[in-house]
Amino acid sequence: MNISAVIMMILSFGITLGGLAAALRHLQLHPDEADNE
Repeated sequence: MNISAVIMMILSFGITLGGLAAALRHLQLHPDEADNE
């Protein structure tokens, strides 16, 4: 396998995980922010 191909896969995988984590964090923090205010 090409090293560049592996790097691209890891990058796309990390970006996908980051997006999902950010979305989950946003959904979890949203009710908390409404509760605090």
